[in-house]
Amino acid sequence: MLTDKSRILKCLRSLGPQLSQRYGGKRPYTKAQVDSTFDAEKYNKKYIRYAYLVYCDAQTIEREEIPSQEIEKLSSIVGVAASSGAAASFPIDSFFGFSDSGGGSFGDGGGG
Repeated sequence: MLTDKSRILKCLRSLGPQLSQRYGGKRPYTKAQVDSTFDAEKYNKKYIRYAYLVYCDAQTIEREEIPSQEIEKLSSIVGVAASSGAAASFPIDSFFGFSDSGGGSFGDGGGG
């Protein structure tokens, strides 16, 4: 039986390749791209905020008003330290197995 932690990880790990296939490997992805992929792949919507934290930019996270306890929960799940209110410290390239030219970490304000 999967725990909530393992369900979140399973969702986030499978979402990355789906986003890459649909929109290319360059991150961050837009909220609309994450939403569309979540709908198409029928992922559990209760994990969507975690997807925003991992795959979207800091502005999306701020607009969605993601509570710090959700940021902390994701941080504990992936085993990395997260800064409050931003996904900048999530090293998703290594954690989720990505290696594109987007850099070594997520949320650095880039994307173009």
